[in-house]
Amino acid sequence: MRWRAALVCVFVLLAAPVTAAPSWIRAVGYIDGQCTVWAVRPFLLVTASHCVYRPGDTHDTYYIRGVQEVKVPAMVVWDGAWADEFSDLALLVPDVPWPVALPLASPIPSPGTPGVAATYTLGMRWWTVPVEILGLTHVQERGWMILFRGDVASGSSGSPILVDNKVVGVISAGVVTLRLHVATPAGPLARAIRSYDKYGPMPNP
Repeated sequence: MRWRAALVCVFVLLAAPVTAAPSWIRAVGYIDGQCTVWAVRPFLLVTASHCVYRPGDTHDTYYIRGVQEVKVPAMVVWDGAWADEFSDLALLVPDVPWPVALPLASPIPSPGTPGVAATYTLGMRWWTVPVEILGLTHVQERGWMILFRGDVASGSSGSPILVDNKVVGVISAGVVTLRLHVATPAGPLARAIRSYDKYGPMPNP
């Protein structure tokens, strides 16, 4: 009887479903091995402005489709470095659609709200880093940005910060201290997307 019980236990364990990773992970990849990039639409990617060159330039971007790494060229269509209001945002259009897109949150989370940064470290290792939203801070030449605490590292520029599976900010280059960082809020990103939708790709300045 004991061996039958053991077989039943083994069968139950083998039949138990494996917990899948959150689907939004497949929306995040990295660009040129240095920065993180993610999809806000199947054919529209977001990263930090300092991670790209100029509008019209092509980058080789990578993303994860399941466990397979797929190389996808993407065209820079909008670079916030040339528009003061969006100094550290950039939009890219990939050659093929990305499998998952991330929704934007509308309100800025209140101080003390926990979140997660979905990021790559120099394009080599995937991390989901716990972060804490601390509020807003004014950064010279960038305006109001989200101040947050977390152990993000090089390669995190452009990474989305998620609260309740919605993007509240995009990690910027600005590092205040070793564990305090800033991110562009989702509001300016939404306005940048509307600008792109209305006026089309930004010409190369």
